[in-house]
Amino acid sequence: MASATVIEARNSKPSDKPDDGDTMLGEFEFNQGLWQMGKVKNMKATLTLRNFGGWIGRKATKCEEKYYTNFRYVVAMPSKWFQNKKRCNKLVEIKRNERSVTAEVVDECDSGSECRNSSIGATVAVWNALNIEWRGSANAAVDVTWSDV
Repeated sequence: MASATVIEARNSKPSDKPDDGDTMLGEFEFNQGLWQMGKVKNMKATLTLRNFGGWIGRKATKCEEKYYTNFRYVVAMPSKWFQNKKRCNKLVEIKRNERSVTAEVVDECDSGSECRNSSIGATVAVWNALNIEWRGSANAAVDVTWSDV
């Protein structure tokens, strides 16, 4: 097995090298061009509103091929954080201002249509726990941070 170098995780491309002045947000192992999942702490993201229910056209979640109600604390993450199902059913803490909520990762969101590269799709329950107003705004998006639990 090739040797690995630990580098800092920032909201950047894996090819970027860390600078001495960067703030440590999480540790990832870089091994022959591939990112391997490590513990993440206070990673910046955009929270978007997402429905995990089984209406026409909605696919079941990738982790367990299930649907979830908006009363559950569940989220979908983009491919770079979902890590080929390695985060399935793992808990993440999402923070905004002085509030936080723990949610389960149950799905991967498509960066082309459902969420941007650094977005987390979350149920109404997550938004309510963070005391974020979402009513009347189907395209709601707010800045948050997230950490592995």
